[in-house]
Amino acid sequence: MLRLVGQRQGRESTGATVKLLDVDPPQVRMLTAGDGFLVTNERRLQLSVPRELNEATVEVRWLDGHTQTFSGLPTSGEVLLIEDQPEPLALPLEGSVED
Repeated sequence: MLRLVGQRQGRESTGATVKLLDVDPPQVRMLTAGDGFLVTNERRLQLSVPRELNEATVEVRWLDGHTQTFSGLPTSGEVLLIEDQPEPLALPLEGSVED
């Protein structure tokens, strides 16, 4: 799961696209505000990553058109990608307890 936070054109990043580069053809997802009747307001993107991958590389096209590549992303859990920040942040899984 990926969460995107923009800095130049708005925090919500609605309209930003994410491309998973580790598969052929690359998977592309767009962050939307909603799809219609009974939509979820879930602001996360989910990608189908092959089981054999332990790390993923994605390219984000932010709202102003510039792209940013993030490598070494964990393939399980949730990751926060912040525009213009070089490193992704791994988020704790919901319901997990940290010691």
